[in-house]
Amino acid sequence: MVLAIGTAAFCAVVAAGIDASRERAAAQIVPADAVIRGERFAPDTIDELGRLPGVRAVTRVLYEDDERLASDEVGTDAFIGQTDVLLVDGSGLDKVARDSQVDLSIPAALRTAAPGPGPLPAIVSPAVAADLAKAGLDDSAFISVQGQRYEFRVAGTEDSFPMLAANASRFVILPWQALPTRTTTPVPTSLLIAGDPLDAEALRVAGDQGQERYQRDGTVTGRERMIGVTVDTRADVRRDLGEGGANGVLAFGFVAGAAGGTVLGLLAIAFTVLAGARARGQVLSRLRTLGLSRRQWRGLLLVELTPLVAVSVLTGALVGAVLPLLLNPVLGLSAFTSGVPVRVAFEPSLVAAVLALGAVALGFAVAVEALNNRRLRLGEVLRLGEES
Repeated sequence: MVLAIGTAAFCAVVAAGIDASRERAAAQIVPADAVIRGERFAPDTIDELGRLPGVRAVTRVLYEDDERLASDEVGTDAFIGQTDVLLVDGSGLDKVARDSQVDLSIPAALRTAAPGPGPLPAIVSPAVAADLAKAGLDDSAFISVQGQRYEFRVAGTEDSFPMLAANASRFVILPWQALPTRTTTPVPTSLLIAGDPLDAEALRVAGDQGQERYQRDGTVTGRERMIGVTVDTRADVRRDLGEGGANGVLAFGFVAGAAGGTVLGLLAIAFTVLAGARARGQVLSRLRTLGLSRRQWRGLLLVELTPLVAVSVLTGALVGAVLPLLLNPVLGLSAFTSGVPVRVAFEPSLVAAVLALGAVALGFAVAVEALNNRRLRLGEVLRLGEES
């Protein structure tokens, strides 16, 4: 019974950890209800999206990869590896995340930054922070964003950040709302939308039109027409993470493991009850002749089985809850969560499940005993006991 309950608890805890990690992965990819990704959008695209039905908030994001860090404004190479750059409007991102009910912790350096003299406060990855500190540039460094150089200082570090790949190890995040005024302003490459309900096709059309307006009003080189935008909703991303061949097999395996472990645990209780059924039946027959009622007999049976069931269920649940914590580093479960590490933790619901399982197990044991006594016929058991 300990093995069966331990298997069920192990599968339930790991499945809960994977499900929670997939929620975080979906929020990492789309930290809003929807995101429109393109090349460059006209500034008025945000206003156009805000007029669509169901849209509550829109914020801009700019992403560029493989940029070089410089030690001065003229662009002297700092001899630091190439780095991804993300421009976000801290307050806008915070509003969109809250309106989308996404649990997103935005560093105060990004959320409260305002225009002013001196370097921009930036959030960087630990690898970039270490390189800047080694080069003595943690208080002042420069990075290029769409051809403009911006001075920044390290205001904090983060291992990951929404809109970046889960395995991104080198990035610099700048607060868009605090950028100094220039003749050329950055142009968003993605737009985050909060709202319900959202029409994905209407978002796509508005995004394409925003790109077309930018192409008409600006200068686009390299091709005649920009690539069409893509629209992803967090709900669709979450569903895609849970579907597919391997993910389907994994989900089925954990459900089967939890259900099968529970059934085997109940069978173990049934075998335990049946193993001592004849001796217990003889005692019960004698006690019935002395006036023992059925309710009193069930009470005696519960007194006998409760310690056994309680110890077995609690031990199995404890083993099943601890094993995922020990084995998580070697299970490679992040392959099923888009690279987001799976955090296996004790689930409060497990306590309720254990208590419910214990109650069901005791009720099942009493039912098995009652059925067995009817089959054996207590009067015959008594006579057999007297002959022995």
